[in-house]
Amino acid sequence: MTELPNGKIDFTELSSIPFVSGSGKSITVRSVNEDLNNRHLNFRTASIALLQRNYVLTEYTTKVDERNHHTAFGDYEINQGRMIQLFYHNRWYGVIIGDPITILHELFNDETLDSRKAYAMLKQARIAFADDATLALYEKLWYERFVIAQEQQKVMHIRDTYALYQETPTPNSKKFYAAQTKQAIRTFLKAHPHSNYTEELNTLLDRLK
Repeated sequence: MTELPNGKIDFTELSSIPFVSGSGKSITVRSVNEDLNNRHLNFRTASIALLQRNYVLTEYTTKVDERNHHTAFGDYEINQGRMIQLFYHNRWYGVIIGDPITILHELFNDETLDSRKAYAMLKQARIAFADDATLALYEKLWYERFVIAQEQQKVMHIRDTYALYQETPTPNSKKFYAAQTKQAIRTFLKAHPHSNYTEELNTLLDRLK
């Protein structure tokens, strides 16, 4: 296990953290040349995901000889895509279960992810694995989805203010919402001149003149 700054998984550092892979059905931790106090051992697994989830592990540590300690864990299903973390004497340590490249490919292949969070995490992962062609393609894909989601959010806000313009009975309020909606539309069209919403927004703009 390598020492970590803290227990929060940093996608920019995934390439520098060791990983273990294989078909084994057990996980053990062996400590060499350290006089461990197992009462201070705090193991957990942390998901390598957009939202990190932690699972505390029950550990059983025995002293093999003067130089070695052996730690086994309680009944726990071993899953790829997680990091085993240790908090010991105010320091964090970690090792990844599975190849981090494979884990990231599977993570960003999920079309149900929140586009804003996915794109932000992908940019971090690309720092760790700048030469990975698959992550480069996913970055482009999630950027496009992020832009579309941003457009949708802005258009929904414009529709809401236009609805308020239509519904308000007072002239002053009508004037206020008209000005607010027109400004929002013009800002949007300037930022997204080739959007699929251009025709709809230009129609609203004409109605507000």
